Amino acid sequence: MKKNVAIDKKPKITDKSVLTYNVKRYRDQLCSENINLDKKLNSGAMERVEFTHLMDKFDLILFDAYGVLNRGAASIDGAVATIDSCIQHGINFLVVSNNASEKPKSVWQKLNKLGFAIKPEQIVTSGMAIKPYLRSSPYSGLPYLLIGTRQSADYYGEDPSRLLLNPPDSPLKTDKQPAYILICSNRDYYGQTQQEVVEAELKNRPLPMLVANPDIIVQANDTESVVVAGFTAYELNKKYNCSSIGIGKPFAPVYQLALEKYPHIAPNKILMVGDSLTTDILGGAAMGFSTCLTLSGIHGLEANTIETTCQKWAIKPDYIVNSIGG
Repeated sequence: MKKNVAIDKKPKITDKSVLTYNVKRYRDQLCSENINLDKKLNSGAMERVEFTHLMDKFDLILFDAYGVLNRGAASIDGAVATIDSCIQHGINFLVVSNNASEKPKSVWQKLNKLGFAIKPEQIVTSGMAIKPYLRSSPYSGLPYLLIGTRQSADYYGEDPSRLLLNPPDSPLKTDKQPAYILICSNRDYYGQTQQEVVEAELKNRPLPMLVANPDIIVQANDTESVVVAGFTAYELNKKYNCSSIGIGKPFAPVYQLALEKYPHIAPNKILMVGDSLTTDILGGAAMGFSTCLTLSGIHGLEANTIETTCQKWAIKPDYIVNSIGG
């Protein structure tokens, strides 16, 4: 079986303290912006429930995708039936994903192929939040470097034909100076031209990073995890002192994009369902939502000890389920 070269070149996490460090970093940043957040994060009941018991308690449910609906090319057991039940009972829901490497249509097609009867307009990705964020930021209209895929460039980057200085596979020779780095996906980064171009620039001066996917790892299978874009941002921050601005979960821009679809629903009537304490649960709490951690993804090997991890990281969800499928 031919291996994925890009994934093979990604660094392996041997020191798990990198996860704890980034949890603290994200948590501290959001708590500094919201004086009530620390109390909320420490007061989650961590109630063990079946997901079906929660479905009619909220006016809107936000589902993470990877680790909640699917893992790789397979759906989570029972997840398709749960989405079907939401549809049959008229329960409002959206899929809110930190995917910034694929166009929204591709995300929808993959979920649809797995059996999820989700409409394209029910999918919100962090990539979709980039341009709305840039429009009101000081970086709008400025040249940038990309860490991402061709789809990232074509669908999410601002005016790539004019402003993107390192198009995937064919970096331009230009005298323009990038103003920031847009980090969408590290799939085509490690050991490739993108890394060479980005690090050559950073050796001269640090650049701020707009991080569309702040996730640190995803669970590849039952025993292995893979580093993703948030980890790359962490590395560049440590090595070159680059500051970062979060676009995806746990930060507000992607959630604000989702809430535009349901402006009449109060935050306390919204449930965020995710497999990551670091992004889904932290971000949902920061927005004032109720939160539900599912053990079908990143924390799947901690079914009997997850409360200890929640205590250690001081991020306590309101509910904990084995999966949304049962």
